[in-house]
Amino acid sequence: MSELHLQLEHLLETRRVDIARRVLERAFSESPSEPENHYYAARVADLAGDRAEATRQIGQLLTLAPDHVGGLSLAVELARKGKQHSLAEQHALELIRRNPERGHTYAQYALVMLETLHVEKARALTLEARRLSPEDELAHVLDVLTSIVVGEREQARQDLAQLVQRYPDALSVAWTLMTVLEADHRYRDALEVAKEVVRATPDDPDAVRAVIEFGARAHPLALPAWPLQRFGYFASIGLWIAVAVTVSIALETRNFSLAAWVGGFWIVYAVYLWTYLPLLRRWIRARGL
Repeated sequence: MSELHLQLEHLLETRRVDIARRVLERAFSESPSEPENHYYAARVADLAGDRAEATRQIGQLLTLAPDHVGGLSLAVELARKGKQHSLAEQHALELIRRNPERGHTYAQYALVMLETLHVEKARALTLEARRLSPEDELAHVLDVLTSIVVGEREQARQDLAQLVQRYPDALSVAWTLMTVLEADHRYRDALEVAKEVVRATPDDPDAVRAVIEFGARAHPLALPAWPLQRFGYFASIGLWIAVAVTVSIALETRNFSLAAWVGGFWIVYAVYLWTYLPLLRRWIRARGL
């Protein structure tokens, strides 16, 4: 690594983007075709929030040096942040093929799988990452969070608070996992993760709200609303049609008792749907987390 690249590494670690850009200009002027310059240009752009420029620089780097481990690793992250999960997976698989003993790559791949709702596969990749690189922080974070989901909560409970202090991105990964579990309607698992986040950061109002929300949605009294939670508007439309058809047939056959029963049921169910979540949230807040 050249002296300029060592300077860039230090500047990036201390997040001094403006100075890093000036050093980068000098590096390009001295060695315009040096692949490592594109790698640092991508990192500087990513740190500055310019994902498009970071992606462009990574593309140039991988054209010049397809085996560049750092470049492929950053390509995985850029594609994942850009929600290009298929591309992120391609880069991760290529990186694993070229460097199968690098545990961090498995952790990166696990995070991609986590964001695409493949929690079990993410867990398997995480365990492999921990086997290969026991000290890798991302692998450790994913191990703690996925272990909560699979029911191994006691050790995770002890580890998460320490991880949050040592590895600030742990909370970001935890929130990602909660979002994934919520999208998959796994409210009880999301609730367990949220509880651990509250234990690690008790003063975070967003974490407290997450516990209340997931607690309400996972409560047994929320079970009658499961079809609407799971299938959304399709379930709502289906129920409306079923009730309308049933009442229409009952009236045509002069079965007024059935029409009254179905109509009454629908009114009660509609009132329930309007009120169950606010009431459960209020009850959980009053009861305490």
